[in-house]
Amino acid sequence: MAIFLKNATFLHIPKTGGTWVRKQLQNMGLVEEIVYGQDCEPQFGTGRTNIHNIPIYDERFDVDRLVFCFVRNPLDWYKSYFGYRQITPWVHDSLRLDMFCESKDFNEFIDKVIQNFPFGYCTRLYSFFKECHHVSPYVWVGRQENLKSDLIKILNTFQIEFDESKITDDKINDSETSQYIYTPEQERKIRAIEKEVFTIYYKGE
Repeated sequence: MAIFLKNATFLHIPKTGGTWVRKQLQNMGLVEEIVYGQDCEPQFGTGRTNIHNIPIYDERFDVDRLVFCFVRNPLDWYKSYFGYRQITPWVHDSLRLDMFCESKDFNEFIDKVIQNFPFGYCTRLYSFFKECHHVSPYVWVGRQENLKSDLIKILNTFQIEFDESKITDDKINDSETSQYIYTPEQERKIRAIEKEVFTIYYKGE
């Protein structure tokens, strides 16, 4: 999903708090257009996949358009995604993560992720969304763990006028994940395959 503001675009990376961000942008009257699409993901290695039906070379990603998105700690991202797929169908026709890693057991799901995505699913996913608008030199990446403060910082950095009083503190729409527990070896391996994400966005955590 992409949300077009007057001079900026928000790219919603799944399971990173984008539903909350969309609600806040709508509350503040900043949204000009929302483009939805079917579930899809980067076909790693091809370089020309669409993001939710928005082509990489969409003319709206021009040199003057600012782009922002949010990322999430991979250890929490996988928990959230698995929880979400326990209440919604797995999508086999367009999502390789679902195709190769479907399971009713969290630890089995993680083992499949490690086996099928040795270069890090989150690493590739975040990079794809972040770089898809490469014709624009401006990008800001916030963290799901700091949604409110990072959204405010981004809007201020982009010099977008907004009413901060309309940003709510309501709970982020997310799956309950406390029951999903990594084994020590699984956590070590996830940190290893997602090393790039941890190095760039979660250094020391």
